[in-house]
Amino acid sequence: MNNQSASHAEQTSELIAPYGGPLVNLCAPLEERAELLSLASRLSRIQLSERAVCDLELLATGGFSPLETFMNRADYERVVEEMRLANGMIFPVPVTLTVSQNAPVKLDAELALVDSYNNLLAILRVEDAFDSNRDREAQLVCGTTDSRHPLVSEMNSWGELCITGRLRLLKDGNIAASGPLESIQSKQLWSEQQTVGMPSVQVGMKSADLVEPRGIEPLTS
Repeated sequence: MNNQSASHAEQTSELIAPYGGPLVNLCAPLEERAELLSLASRLSRIQLSERAVCDLELLATGGFSPLETFMNRADYERVVEEMRLANGMIFPVPVTLTVSQNAPVKLDAELALVDSYNNLLAILRVEDAFDSNRDREAQLVCGTTDSRHPLVSEMNSWGELCITGRLRLLKDGNIAASGPLESIQSKQLWSEQQTVGMPSVQVGMKSADLVEPRGIEPLTS
């Protein structure tokens, strides 16, 4: 084993074990990228909301491990009712991709997922589609159906149909360029000298990657 491989293995062994097993990585291999980009150009497109783009990034880079895609009906129903995945693992809130009933969705067909600027983000093969009950979800997850609650208000703009299936991230548009291991190791480097707790739940996940390092700069300078 060369020095670089030994160093990589040592860093990996020091990481905290991912929740639920292996760290999920949905980023398509570089050697498949050209073919997938060509395929995506011929597919129907689904434009994602800002929240869905953040969820996609977290799914693809292991932030939602052990989830490997947006929740299917079985996971969704149990998470809403019991805050557990279908296999019994704890998961506090549903992570779904909603579209309108008129969206070009067919089971076993592939869709190109794009952001609000039509940047290509990923390819999704539809393996499950089910209706969501937004009022029920709001009551069980948020404890209210009052639209003054920010999440309930946002939910009122979501589509009626939840879709899910195999995801392949193409690392384009606003999606982070680093994979899950690189993201974790970069945060590990910050904590080698100082560790700081920061409540970033109100900050978009992508923005948090920019805000958190700045928050600890005074401690490391």
